[in-house]
Amino acid sequence: LAVSLWLAPMLLAGFATGSDEYRAYMDDILFQQTARRYTHSWDHHQPGWYFLATMPLMWIPAFLALPWAIPAWRRRLRRRDPRYLLPLAWWLMVVLFFSIPAGKRDVYILPALPMFCLVLAPLLPGLLKRRDVQAVVGLFTGLLSLALGLAGAMAVLGDPAFELRLTHSRGLAPGAVDALAWTILAMGMWGGLSLLACGRRRHLALVSTLAMVWVLYSLVGYPLLNDSSSARGLMRTVGSRLGPDAELGLVAWKEQHLLLADRPAATFGFETDWDEQLIAATRWQRLVPARRWLLVHEYAMLSCVDRSRSELAGVANRRRWWLVPAAAVKVPCVVTAEERERERRLQEHD
Repeated sequence: LAVSLWLAPMLLAGFATGSDEYRAYMDDILFQQTARRYTHSWDHHQPGWYFLATMPLMWIPAFLALPWAIPAWRRRLRRRDPRYLLPLAWWLMVVLFFSIPAGKRDVYILPALPMFCLVLAPLLPGLLKRRDVQAVVGLFTGLLSLALGLAGAMAVLGDPAFELRLTHSRGLAPGAVDALAWTILAMGMWGGLSLLACGRRRHLALVSTLAMVWVLYSLVGYPLLNDSSSARGLMRTVGSRLGPDAELGLVAWKEQHLLLADRPAATFGFETDWDEQLIAATRWQRLVPARRWLLVHEYAMLSCVDRSRSELAGVANRRRWWLVPAAAVKVPCVVTAEERERERRLQEHD
């Protein structure tokens, strides 16, 4: 019933409109990206026990309570208490379902996390009265605070060359590394002060520390990382460099480049091989060479492109992108067998 709430309107709209584009979209989302990805995964291959290793790390600190929660759950399951049986069964079914395909990502089992927290919540008042639980919570809070404090201090007081390398590799704005370092140091110091202030109520220190981490990351860290962790900063730079009258073509692009571009952009296939995209793009560019520019992923730059006459547009998602004018392309653009093989390998892992 829950699935039909979105599946039925989607199918009705897809078949009722008679639009080939809508049906192609429906086939891609419903069958290619959902059914086929499950039955014939083509990426993110992981072993069957993958989620058993990721849950303790990704669901911490709640997962720290598991050694005390399991005996309590066992007693309640023996009484066949449905309040515990339902969320535990949900958790188990989600993990088993997503463990079957070869392709696995930690985000796939996030629907199980609320059920894990729900079945753990009634036990927390009693668990938090135990000294051993408070000791584990205090140890975790202390280690987290120490790690944050040391990382921040080392970044603030460390070798300036590290800041330059990080700025260059991530495409961060000037001063962003310093701001991030002070932010991380503040997180660690706050955690230490919380432990001192809360005394034996170490769970309150943990809540205080995690709250400060997320607040500072949301208000300071994320805005500093946003441009380099997405295509926003790159496409803003490209738009200002080209001016309003230029046309833009994308090679080896992602959806976010189209979304964040300040103008309609020409594309030459999405899943098409990069070398074929570049050759098609250079043909398009030659039709109006004075106004047309190409934005090309560095890995897709063939030998027919003169990098000395191209411009490094920026770094986004740790990928370097180049603005290529028509004058930088040697015509005809011919790809060698070695280049084609290299690009196929890079494209598979991009």
